[in-house]
Amino acid sequence: MIDYASRRQHLVNLGFSDKTIAVLEKRRPKLYSEECIDAKLAGLRQRGFNNPEKMIASMPTILNYGFDNIDAKLAGLRQRGFNNPEKMIASSPQILGYGFENIDAKLAGLRQRGFNNPEK
Repeated sequence: MIDYASRRQHLVNLGFSDKTIAVLEKRRPKLYSEECIDAKLAGLRQRGFNNPEKMIASMPTILNYGFDNIDAKLAGLRQRGFNNPEKMIASSPQILGYGFENIDAKLAGLRQRGFNNPEK
C-alpha cells in the first residue's frame, strides 16, 4: 500500500508547493515517489541546475525525461552555440521538449530577420 501522506510530506520538506504536489498526485502518482523525486533532483543538480524543484514545479513532465534525453539536449544546445543551456532551460524548462529541428528552424528564422547572434 502506498503511503501518500509520507510522500506528500517528503515533497513539502523538499520545498514543493501544495499546488505542485496536487498536480503530481493527480497526474503522476507513481513518479512522485521519494526515490524518483530524490534521484531526479540529484541528477538535475549534477547537470548544473541550481533549483530543480522550481523547474519541476513549472513543468512536472520533467519527471518523465530520462537523463540521457536531458544530456543530449544540453549537448545539442551547446553545439548550436548556446553558452549556458542550463540557465536557459532553468528559466524555460519547456525547451527540454523542443526538437532540434524546431530549434534550428527558429535560429534560422531569426538570422533571416537580421539577428546576427540569435543564440544570445
